[in-house]
Amino acid sequence: MQLLLKQLFLVTVSKFLGIISLLFLMNPMALAHEFYLSIAKIDYNKESHTFEVAIKLTAHDYEAVVEDMGFDNLHLGESNESPKADAILFKYILSELSLEVNGKGLSPNLIGKEISNDDELWVYVEFPLIPGTQIEEIKIRNTLLMDQFPKQQNHNHLKINGTSRALVCTKQRSSGIIYSTKNKDD
Repeated sequence: MQLLLKQLFLVTVSKFLGIISLLFLMNPMALAHEFYLSIAKIDYNKESHTFEVAIKLTAHDYEAVVEDMGFDNLHLGESNESPKADAILFKYILSELSLEVNGKGLSPNLIGKEISNDDELWVYVEFPLIPGTQIEEIKIRNTLLMDQFPKQQNHNHLKINGTSRALVCTKQRSSGIIYSTKNKDD
């Protein structure tokens, strides 16, 4: 009797899982995730006078955005990665992420990228600053992935001179002052 109940239970579970799997296959949106988040870690390096930025994106979200821009088959992180992948990535980052110091835009340099097995795309960028510049205010604009994903949140974390600041950019507020010496409240 116990064996019969066990077999009946396994058959029932198996059928249930089969139905759930079929529903996922019939509705691709069931596999879409609900949260859209990127993280930009921005560290000011006094010695090199640069802002070193590490950006963490969800790789398949980035690929969906560039596919909508007409760039298919980038195959990020794969052996057959498109030779244009880095140039497309840099152009995209340049158009969606900016840093201003004292009201003047900084020009970024793409350092590189990494893709983890967990579908994380890490992009490394530097924003050089003219040596001797007295930093009074830093403004960031981060609209990465927002055109494709209206609920996208871009969390920006700045470390400068022992001070940490954070700014969340959304579709409604895509930029802001992340640091200012005018209102020190440390």
